Amino acid sequence: MRTQLFPEYADTIFRVVLGALAVGIPLALAALLGWERSPNVRHENDERRQPVKFDHRHHVRDDGIDCLYCHSGARTERWAGIPDSATCMGCHDQIWTSSPELAAVRESVAKDVPLVWNRVTDLPDHVYFHHGVHVQSGITCDRCHGQVDRMARVYMAEPMTMAWCLDCHREHAAPTSCTTCHR
Repeated sequence: MRTQLFPEYADTIFRVVLGALAVGIPLALAALLGWERSPNVRHENDERRQPVKFDHRHHVRDDGIDCLYCHSGARTERWAGIPDSATCMGCHDQIWTSSPELAAVRESVAKDVPLVWNRVTDLPDHVYFHHGVHVQSGITCDRCHGQVDRMARVYMAEPMTMAWCLDCHREHAAPTSCTTCHR
C-alpha cells in the first residue's frame, strides 16, 4: 500500500494558486503601466520651487505682461527661454528696489551670473518641439502651459504625453507623422 504524498486538497490549492497567478500577474502589470502614466509619476500639477519667488499671477494678470515679453524666444526659437536677470531689473530697478525677495536677482546682475531656474515642462530627449512653430501657428501659451495667470508657482498643467500632443495636432489639422516630433 502506497502512502499519498500530498493531501487530497492539494490539487484544489494548486488550481486556486494557478488561477490567482493567471489573474494577478496581468492585473499587476496593468497597475504598473497605469501608475507610470499617472500625473504623480510625470510630476504633473507639482509646483516647482525656483531660486526667486516669482508669482505669474501678479505679473501676467495684474500687470498685463505678455508671456512673450519675458519668454521672447518662443516667437521664433525652439526654446522659449527664461529672461535674464537684467530683464527683470528693467522694471525692478524702479519698483521693489530693495525687496529681500529680489536679492538673488540683484546679485545675479551685479555678479553677471545667471540664475539657475528649475525646469517646469521637460519633454523627453527624443521629442523635438519648436515653440516658434507653435506660436506662429496661433497656438496660445496656455494651451500647453495652462492658466499661468492663475498660478502662484508654475506647475506642469498638461500631461505632455504623445497621445495628448497627437490629439492637439489632429484638432488643429497639424502633421501627425512620426518625423514631425521624433528626429
